[in-house]
Amino acid sequence: MSGLRLLWRVLRGGGAAGLLRQLLMIAGICVGVLVLAFIASMPGTLDERAATSSARMPLSTAGRADANTNANTNTDADGRKFSYSLVQSSWGGQRFTRVLIADAAPDSPLPPGLSRLPKPGEAILSPAAERAAADRAFAALVPGRRIGQVRPAGLLGPDDLYAYIGVTSDRLGDRAEARGWGGLSADVAVRDRFSLVPYELALIVVAPGVIYLNVCARLSAATRRRRYAALRLVGMDPRRVLRLAAGESAVAGALGTLSGLALYGVVNRWVGPSGVIGFSWYAASSRLTVPLAVAAFVLVTVASGAIGAKNTAKALARPVEARFDGADRRAGWWHALPFALGIGLIGFPVVSDALADGPPRGPASGTQGVLLIAGILLASVGVLFAVRPLLGAAARWIGGGRGPLAVRLAARRVEHESAGLTWHLSGLVLLVLVACVGAGVLHQNEVASSLRTGPMTVGVEAREAAPADRAGLWKLPADHRWAWQSSVHPQEAPATEPQTAQDWVRAFGATVVTADCATVREQTGRPLPECADGHVYRIAQQGELTLPQGLELKFRTGTGAEAEDKSSALTTLKASGPTLDLGRAAAFVSGPALLSTGPVPALGITEDTRIQFRIDGSLAAADEFASALAKVAPAATARAGDLDLDGLEDYRVHRGTIDSGVWIAFLLGASAFLISAIGRASERRRDVTALVVLGVPVRTLRAVQWLQLLAPLSLVLALALLTGALAGNAVLLLQGASAGWYGGTLTAAGPAVLIAVLSAAVVGAFVTGLRPRPEDLHRA
Repeated sequence: MSGLRLLWRVLRGGGAAGLLRQLLMIAGICVGVLVLAFIASMPGTLDERAATSSARMPLSTAGRADANTNANTNTDADGRKFSYSLVQSSWGGQRFTRVLIADAAPDSPLPPGLSRLPKPGEAILSPAAERAAADRAFAALVPGRRIGQVRPAGLLGPDDLYAYIGVTSDRLGDRAEARGWGGLSADVAVRDRFSLVPYELALIVVAPGVIYLNVCARLSAATRRRRYAALRLVGMDPRRVLRLAAGESAVAGALGTLSGLALYGVVNRWVGPSGVIGFSWYAASSRLTVPLAVAAFVLVTVASGAIGAKNTAKALARPVEARFDGADRRAGWWHALPFALGIGLIGFPVVSDALADGPPRGPASGTQGVLLIAGILLASVGVLFAVRPLLGAAARWIGGGRGPLAVRLAARRVEHESAGLTWHLSGLVLLVLVACVGAGVLHQNEVASSLRTGPMTVGVEAREAAPADRAGLWKLPADHRWAWQSSVHPQEAPATEPQTAQDWVRAFGATVVTADCATVREQTGRPLPECADGHVYRIAQQGELTLPQGLELKFRTGTGAEAEDKSSALTTLKASGPTLDLGRAAAFVSGPALLSTGPVPALGITEDTRIQFRIDGSLAAADEFASALAKVAPAATARAGDLDLDGLEDYRVHRGTIDSGVWIAFLLGASAFLISAIGRASERRRDVTALVVLGVPVRTLRAVQWLQLLAPLSLVLALALLTGALAGNAVLLLQGASAGWYGGTLTAAGPAVLIAVLSAAVVGAFVTGLRPRPEDLHRA
């Protein structure tokens, strides 16, 4: 009990300044725990999203979930409970999934989040889809009477677009049979897509977090060192002094951890549903478990106590010297070696690539990638170490001259506390580094996501539409349209590529392309004056692959009905007409082919017909086309080849993660600077009071503080800008997205530099100790 009473007296004995120090340490640990708890919760959140995605997938009668295809080709009716078609499309650039359900048995299993399956003419929508259905175009995608909403148990997050729609069996095209719901394992595709989020966030936040906690640990270290050295000098046992120091730090650690965990419980209710990092989740998914919270409390409390005892142990070894302020140990030039090595590793390849002409060279090789990553880390961390010898040398040179008093005083202070000053400015430096590297990563994701604004090509497979709906596909609104229909081929594909048209037709079949001449000219980029609408042409191919006149080709008919005997649904078409040279238009058609420039597909819309539509490249145009398709054939999927949904999702997530990481880094960096500034003001009060008593003017003291902060900050920011610009471009080079020097890294650092300079100027304007008090001259 006596130890606890003494600890209480130590905590109270610091007065207002001691209480402020303790509160700042608690606040620092609180923010650190909050950030670490958020990062630690992400893997569990991603695992739960993967489990939910798997649990809501139809389980086919073959025993596997249909997670990645439009429908399951297995038609075994053993154990069948309902028929379905899975339609995956997009709305507003966001993934939208519809599950069409028909012929559901009364005892059909239910997916998570539903109390019953919809009957024909009914629909159950997620809350996000319900809100989007206010748009009439979106409402066409989810026809039927809405009988409820999907509950959170069946959704990935509040913004998940998902719908279950009841239809009759004749509206299902490429139907599949299911016996229940839920895959045999977690949907790894959902988890893997966002698996890098916690690591990416940690990469941005860990360095600011470490510096932030280091600043908190060093807060008023000199004052605590003098206090505990005094206790040792009056005869207190060293082990008891260490226990007191550990207890004081442990109290701050315990209170900070409890505050951080409590704050996380509040913030967690907003972060997940808000989608601030590019995707959303429900707060229950990222709730910390009791064992994890207890482990965090014990670990941080013990670690805080151990750090406090370690910092005090040095003072107890020489208690007399600890009672006086000593200058920081002079930094050797070897401190700059990590920075120089890092700049060399990233500078040479980045500059070489910037000076080279031509397109991007592709991702960096294994060895080059390792060297680039090592260079980024060495240069980023080495900035703070490299600046110390530079500051020390400059301060000694300036302080030994005959310049103004303010300049010489500032130089002496910089020389005296170069290590403490470097840590004091570290938070501001990190703002610049994070902004530069973040800009490079974002630009790389922009390139990787293939964001474009040109015309968009959308494909539709006729087999996905119900037979009665196929005829309407050709009438969908578009700037251009063309269709492919392949002939029946009796042979399996050979081991080598056929050399004649006859061999190719037997192995792969021939293709009939239906498109008007305007579409052909637009697709091939050739004038084709000989092309006229309403004719049939043999498309010229290299070698012997041009279809000869009179060659018979067999195609399935376009009756719109499924024939049990496929041979009875075949029609014979003879190759005829003049040849037409389309040039190198392999994307338009490859292999032996006929071109029909008639108004409709030559054989009707058969089961094997593939139709391509050229529409405007905006997301709104893609949504309008999807809505029109849903009205004609609800079971068909519009596949926008130029709309990379995975890329868009990745871009949104990376952008959200980096933006969130930058804001967290900004919070940590600004807090570290503010906390360090308050602690330094408390530490320097005695020194400032002594100078005021000696008659030094206030304007001189203020000028000293400005010079002491702004001059070193200018040097550090120059090194940080150099490092950040090279590191941001090195990220592009690492991913193969570099095409010359990218100046956006420096542009992104502009606001961070301005914030850093203004913060230092504001803090330097406040001078403590202007009203001398006797106790300020011997403050412990």
